[in-house]
Amino acid sequence: MISRMPGERVPCVDVLAVAHQTLDVLDAFHARGVIHRDLKPANLFVTTPGIVKVLDFGFAQLRSRRTTARGMVLGTIAYMAPEQVSGNPADVDERTDLFEVGAVMFHTLTGATFVEGTTMLERVTNVGKKPAPKIQTRVPELPGYVADVVDRALAFRKQDRWESAGDMRDAVWSAHSALVRAAKSAGLKLLEPSPLVKASFHLRR
Repeated sequence: MISRMPGERVPCVDVLAVAHQTLDVLDAFHARGVIHRDLKPANLFVTTPGIVKVLDFGFAQLRSRRTTARGMVLGTIAYMAPEQVSGNPADVDERTDLFEVGAVMFHTLTGATFVEGTTMLERVTNVGKKPAPKIQTRVPELPGYVADVVDRALAFRKQDRWESAGDMRDAVWSAHSALVRAAKSAGLKLLEPSPLVKASFHLRR
């Protein structure tokens, strides 16, 4: 799992690596019409060689077969897209998964989720009505090219998000490349990449 202790932040390069591999998996599943609908840190397992396993497809559905009963809300509130609380399974599509990836990135980069409310009802209501905050309001030092990836994934309206998992994955790749270039231009000594980063980016040349 990529979850950490409350308030603990995950290094940006590792967050990008997990997102890149997760989106690669989603791209393959979406091409077959499968939507996950419950992406969260606990469902992303990183193996010792640095491979990300996307777990728990228990809430998954085929795009062509809406098997969830109307009025039923499925997902994990802290990472749930606005359209998931409508109770209409027809509102959920591939871009719902991209919102959830953005919510996981937000949590791991900032150390906290953004859904507010002291009761379950308040939290569900806020998911459906309140847009996610811009991530740089929580982490001002986060590079803009990383923030842009997360903010677009968390757009309240589906049509304002990334078009596909493949598009978002390519944006994550570009953000990682920019991060490496910025470190080099600043004269920072780059550490030996972790197995996670190697598995995510170094095989894509």
